[in-house]
Amino acid sequence: MTKMNEEYQNELFKKQEDYLNEYYNSLNTAQQNEENLVIDKYFELLTNADEYGLDRAELEEAQEAELAVIRQKYDDEEAAKDAEILAAKIETMQVVLDSFSANMEARQS
Repeated sequence: MTKMNEEYQNELFKKQEDYLNEYYNSLNTAQQNEENLVIDKYFELLTNADEYGLDRAELEEAQEAELAVIRQKYDDEEAAKDAEILAAKIETMQVVLDSFSANMEARQS
């Protein structure tokens, strides 16, 4: 009977952990969620490396490389959005200048 209670409790704890993870992930940005997945993956691998006396250096380098790819992806997306906003501002300014020029020409005629 105790083993069933323990298994039931473990199942409840696991469900609670899943719900909390889902909630916390909903608060994060997409970039944070991607980075967290990589960190979690390498945490397990690094823990296993420690347990079996393996070298951590390659795993740490691989983790940093994966994180760098994610960061670059989101930096590129941010730069593209900034460029789009700048282009829209320039276009708006050009419309204003064209209108102003047309208004000035009409007054001089």
